[in-house]
Amino acid sequence: MELCERRHVITELLQFQNLASHMVTLTVGLHFVSQHKDWDLDTVSTRVLFTTYLSATTPPVSSHISH
Repeated sequence: MELCERRHVITELLQFQNLASHMVTLTVGLHFVSQHKDWDLDTVSTRVLFTTYLSATTPPVSSHISH
């Protein structure tokens, strides 16, 4: 019983750590975008930024981008 509880706590800690790292990435990304407010959402640079962010925060399922 005690071992099971420890495993549960460790799993929760790992999930929290994962979430925290995503929050840091998002904060840095938003800060970067806020420094370039003159960017339009249709510009290539912004698309690259958000594509990079999304690919970094979501598990790779399949390649959605076709060049």
